[in-house]
Amino acid sequence: MPRTVIPLDIALRLEAEGDPTFIPEAERAGAHVRLPKRLTPRELLALDTSKDPNELIKHRFLCRGGALLNVGPTGVGKSSLIMQMGAAWALGRDFFGLTPARSLKSIFIQAENDDMDMAEMLQGVLASFPDLSDMDRETISASLGFYREDSRTGDAFVKILEDLLKETMADLAFVDPAYAYYGGNVSDQLTVTSFLRNKVQPLLNRSGAALIINHHSNKPPTGKEKPSW
Repeated sequence: MPRTVIPLDIALRLEAEGDPTFIPEAERAGAHVRLPKRLTPRELLALDTSKDPNELIKHRFLCRGGALLNVGPTGVGKSSLIMQMGAAWALGRDFFGLTPARSLKSIFIQAENDDMDMAEMLQGVLASFPDLSDMDRETISASLGFYREDSRTGDAFVKILEDLLKETMADLAFVDPAYAYYGGNVSDQLTVTSFLRNKVQPLLNRSGAALIINHHSNKPPTGKEKPSW
């Protein structure tokens, strides 16, 4: 049976008019909307990889549309780590060898820390920068935004992330932790792949932002490490 063909210009217009899920849903239903873009060897060889306009962290360590996973046990300071990342990169400063291509704007979406926790972390991070000027503090204030979201997961979370990226035009989105927003069993490879690859990744491609996710490593079920974990 032939597949339904939806002209791409119509599909894109419907998507732009308020339904960003139209194209992927239509394709999952069997409609043929678009083919992947073809790149030729000539086009690839003509690209100057030392001048990537999408570079966020040198040297192409992280680019627009990319993602990083920051993994560690509970309580080791993952939230403080990403706070320091955001503050350093807002000033265009190196962070343990990770150098931003320019001053970066970031949003933090988290579910585990109250306002006092966040204040404690930010104040501690800024105290580690002894040479901060008043202008630096203003830059950090203008470049970082913090949001607590602890009620929406899955598709609802993806929509919140999309709306925040549109509103803020942020370069980076820090999500803390992954468990709070996935809304499923993280051991289920099929659904994890669907969430990250088919829902979050297209959003990053559309927005031009990159994603850094905090993720708790599993606690050992048995063994000598369990009591001290």
